[in-house]
Amino acid sequence: MTLGALIMAKVIFAVYGTSIAGGNRAIFEVANRLSGRGYNVMIIALGGDHSWFNVKVPVHYVKAPSFIRLVKPLIKIYKLLKYGTESVGVANYFDVDGFARLLGFRADLVRALTEELNEFRADVAIATFYP
Repeated sequence: MTLGALIMAKVIFAVYGTSIAGGNRAIFEVANRLSGRGYNVMIIALGGDHSWFNVKVPVHYVKAPSFIRLVKPLIKIYKLLKYGTESVGVANYFDVDGFARLLGFRADLVRALTEELNEFRADVAIATFYP
């Protein structure tokens, strides 16, 4: 691969979420710096909010599978009953997976992320933490 082709490479970081965390900050820093060097960089995530960091590359959020949209209200009710408040944390993908296990099934949350990643046809895909 020539240097010119390498500079135009499409690099995608596939992350579980973009909430405040040191690992996410490191990913955002690397993505920003690669972009500054001329790489075509983007981040795809299952959920979260990246507004806490100045991310200079596009962040694409995968549309949640329908069962997740149905389970989120149930998680809020569960937290209200268990903790007396629903503000223990927002319903995120960790909550959905844990709640799905309580209901007796394993949520395949990475499938939606994988399908989305395949659509973007990256030259380099960097997968990060997944529980």
